[in-house]
Amino acid sequence: MWSILTELFYHGCLVEVFFPSPSFGGYGILYINPIYEFSASTLFTIGMLIVSNMIVSTFQCFLYRHQLLLHDGHWLKFSTWKWSLIIGFHYITIVPSVLICLNSFPIDRATNLNASMKLLEEYPEYAFVANDPNIWIADTSLPIFPPIINFSGVVGLCIISSFFAPEIGIVVTAAIFHSFYLLNGNGLVMSAKTRSLHKKLCISLVVQMGLPFTLLVFPLLLYVFLLSTDTMISQEWLNGSMGLVLSHATISSVLICVFTEPYRLFLGKTVKRVVRSIKCRSIRVSQQESARRTVTQTTGIIWLH
Repeated sequence: MWSILTELFYHGCLVEVFFPSPSFGGYGILYINPIYEFSASTLFTIGMLIVSNMIVSTFQCFLYRHQLLLHDGHWLKFSTWKWSLIIGFHYITIVPSVLICLNSFPIDRATNLNASMKLLEEYPEYAFVANDPNIWIADTSLPIFPPIINFSGVVGLCIISSFFAPEIGIVVTAAIFHSFYLLNGNGLVMSAKTRSLHKKLCISLVVQMGLPFTLLVFPLLLYVFLLSTDTMISQEWLNGSMGLVLSHATISSVLICVFTEPYRLFLGKTVKRVVRSIKCRSIRVSQQESARRTVTQTTGIIWLH
């Protein structure tokens, strides 16, 4: 659900980024509509909350599948309240910190003279965005809480990502490998059919979660590289990377249907039924047309006589 909400939100924003400059264009219905236009800061906050819940739900999927394979008394099998405490601690530690970093730099439209002038001083190549009312410019040079925290929000985001992203990745990867280790070993007391079912579900989960998540991670790594090294690349590559981000939930849904056997069988039967129905309908239509032509020809012969 959160993956679909993330993609719907992305399509509602329909962002075009202009990295390494801190500017982007918002062309979606959430930015441009006759009823209410959200500010970029508000949409950043909403997007962060949706993405955070998507990451938590993805982690829970792997965790749930791994916990099912562990026998009672295993040192890795924690109770529900312990896992809730661990996940809740990470959630209340990461999400508010990221929101503080995001809200530390103001985001104004390019029509704002101060914002556009500062952008042109640092990145004169992006002069074409200066007069576009759909372009937003962020001032990423301001410290978070001066004089206590004197580094910018971008630096804060890099610190948070460099600490928690490897931790979450290592835990999920370890859970996946340990699950397959248990399924391929002799330590589990279960039938061959049950073992095969768990293995299929694990493979399906890895594929349907891993590939779409990769489509999010690689563009984000590209953006971090461009911002941190101040490197400029072709705008077509940036738009293509954003296309990958916009398609991750659709690809995830397709993979779920392809790699989950009950869904795959149901879809196969449905497609066959639809094709059979179309063929029968075309046969009935052709028979009706043939009968109509026969009646017309017979009527013409009777009139001639």
